[in-house]
Amino acid sequence: MLSITKFTKTILSYILIFVIAFGISFLARSEVFGLTSVKQSSMENTLVEGEKVFINKLAYKFDDPSRGDIIIFMDWERKKEGFWGSELGVFIYDLTYRLMDGEPLMRYVKRVIGVPGDTIDIKGGYVYVNGEKQEEIYIKGLTEQRTIEFPITVPEEALFVLGDNRIVSKDSRVFGFVNYDYVEGKVEFRFYPFDKFGTVQ
Repeated sequence: MLSITKFTKTILSYILIFVIAFGISFLARSEVFGLTSVKQSSMENTLVEGEKVFINKLAYKFDDPSRGDIIIFMDWERKKEGFWGSELGVFIYDLTYRLMDGEPLMRYVKRVIGVPGDTIDIKGGYVYVNGEKQEEIYIKGLTEQRTIEFPITVPEEALFVLGDNRIVSKDSRVFGFVNYDYVEGKVEFRFYPFDKFGTVQ
């Protein structure tokens, strides 16, 4: 039977481990990088469902997204306001829902096609940026128009994004532009499956 002193030390050690683990997890997930699993087929064949990728959350702290970047961003329809919309709030929200076997905030992974000032058009199954037809060797299927009318010009502090699997992707052709505020980071590296270990382009 443990003495009160030993019991107290045991409890304190568990608390310390939890605090350290929480701190490391917070820094890793909210400030510097994140690790996530691909849960949809909208980025095939670049990213396939079930693959695990590394997200650089510092990529856009001092620079803006560029055409061709693969980004991860929040579903703005479910993003919270105030504290729960902050990095700490989102982390706690996601952590709580994972522990309760619930649903964390939805994220999307898409490719940046247009940056502020770009004019985007879709004609004959192809994408045109500022009048130039894009040679997109990474896509799956032709690019068809959806609910958005083209041509359109990307406003300041916003992006036009598309999934590489143009047949099934829900992207800027449906929901419009993605504001910079919703971008969490840049997908740069795939670490699983191991036979595809390396950078993502």
